[in-house]
Amino acid sequence: MGTIAYGNLVELLLEEGNKNKEEIIKEAKDRFGFPEDSLSFGVGLQLGIGERIGFFSKSSDDRYLLLKYDEGIFSRKNFLKNLDKASEDYLKERPWILKLKLALEEAELKNEK
Repeated sequence: MGTIAYGNLVELLLEEGNKNKEEIIKEAKDRFGFPEDSLSFGVGLQLGIGERIGFFSKSSDDRYLLLKYDEGIFSRKNFLKNLDKASEDYLKERPWILKLKLALEEAELKNEK
């Protein structure tokens, strides 16, 4: 679930505005409570992949801009669909995933209007 969670986290935060890697990591920790141990690697990996495949663009001041959303198997829609099937225990043990899920659902409602 790590890759899909980090990918959706990065997309959501960039949807809210351009950010550098450190700002994304800080917000992931402070706002969602993501564990620090793999956060830098997970975010860095998603930024690198996203930039390479044309989802993000990196400016000269190291801030990332969201160019397009992942519409494939790692998409927000698929992520939320899988989380809807997750057990209560899974989400209880990973409160950061639950917070991300709620934020993504809220963003989806805004996008539908």
